[in-house]
Amino acid sequence: MKKYFMEVFKDKQKYRSFINYMVLHSDKFSLVYFKHSENEASKKSVKEIKTLLKPYKIYSVSGNQWPSMVTLNENNHIYNITLYKSAPDVENILTLTNDIFDWDYPSLPMDLCFYKDGYAWFSSSAHERFACVYIDSKETYSELIDIGADLCYAGDIDRSKLFLEQSLKVVVKDFKEANHI
Repeated sequence: MKKYFMEVFKDKQKYRSFINYMVLHSDKFSLVYFKHSENEASKKSVKEIKTLLKPYKIYSVSGNQWPSMVTLNENNHIYNITLYKSAPDVENILTLTNDIFDWDYPSLPMDLCFYKDGYAWFSSSAHERFACVYIDSKETYSELIDIGADLCYAGDIDRSKLFLEQSLKVVVKDFKEANHI
């Protein structure tokens, strides 16, 4: 498996083409809803995205780990990781922004990630301006380049090191056990 860093999209159309490609070639995607505290109200724009995506929601879990991040969470912030079904209709929602790095607190949910075959094959951390795609096909690489993705080879990675979708389920299990639920 090869890891590639991804740069900012040069224009909205290239970003739209990327989202279209990812939606069509992924099983699921995730976003992280962040709050500093339980009493903090989400911005209207975050609530709107959450409402628009509600029909595609698979499940949601509170945790401190997702494909692009592991946080120590020393300040007890709230990270709600939500997994959604990838479907053609979500493309219009995910392209309300201009770039992958627009998916960030406080205006939007954070860290858009896409999953296929049980692992996160695209992960992003918007506040770090970090995004990676994990692929093992020259054809997929060429297709991403053709639609305008600016990819930089970052090395080979063993499949066992990839973030698995089931890791989110482990977070749910660990959270429930830790809180005696």
